[in-house]
Amino acid sequence: MRYPSKFPRFLASFVVLALISGSTLLVLADKKKDKDREKSLRQETSDQFLKKWLEQDVIYIITDEEKAAFKRLTTDDERYQFIEQFWLRRDPSPDTIENETRDEHYRRIAYSNERFASGKPGWKTDRGRIYITWGPPDQIESH
Repeated sequence: MRYPSKFPRFLASFVVLALISGSTLLVLADKKKDKDREKSLRQETSDQFLKKWLEQDVIYIITDEEKAAFKRLTTDDERYQFIEQFWLRRDPSPDTIENETRDEHYRRIAYSNERFASGKPGWKTDRGRIYITWGPPDQIESH
C-alpha cells in the first residue's frame, strides 16, 4: 500500500512507538508496585513473626532480662540474631546441627494446642503452660 505522502507513514510509526513505550512504562510501573508490595509483605510477615515469637512462642521460658534486651533492639537483623543466640544458649549439644531444646519446646507447644485447647489455643491454657514449661508428667494416674 502506498501512502500519498510521508506524513501518514511517520504518523503510523509514531503511534506504534507510543503504544510500545506506553505499555513498557506500564509494565515497569507494575513491577515497581509488585516489588513494593513484596517488600511491604516481607516486612509485615517479619513483624508478625517477631511479635509472635516474643508473645507466644517463648512467653513461658524467656527471662525478664532477655525480654527487656529483646525490646531494646532496634533492627530486625539484631532481633533475628538475638533469637538465634537465645536458642544457642539453651542447646544442650551445640556441636550438633539440631537444637534439641528448641525442637522439644515447639513439640510441646504443638502438643498443648492439640490436647489442651478449650475455647482458646492450648498454649494459653493453664495445662498448656505447665506442659510447655515442665514437659510431660513422670507418671499419669487414670481412674
